[in-house]
Amino acid sequence: MNVFEKILLRYGGFVLANIREIFKEREEYERCAEINDIMLKHRVPTNMSLEDWQAELWRMGLSGETAKSNAKCYIESAILMYRKQGLLTNYNNK
Repeated sequence: MNVFEKILLRYGGFVLANIREIFKEREEYERCAEINDIMLKHRVPTNMSLEDWQAELWRMGLSGETAKSNAKCYIESAILMYRKQGLLTNYNNK
């Protein structure tokens, strides 16, 4: 299992879609394609919004509100995971 898949399974599609946007801004389109492939493999919409993610969590019986309020923390944790893999090493998350 690669780091993209770990992020998807740990934090969900919304966080992974946000990471894909970071790679897109950096014009790292191969990484974007890898992320899209993983999202499609797990049948996660590639255009997931925060509200979609929240609704998905509700369907699983989890608190979407808690996840929504912690989304920034989850994205930062995902960035840390990528950095440990040697990705996004010179990225400033502001």
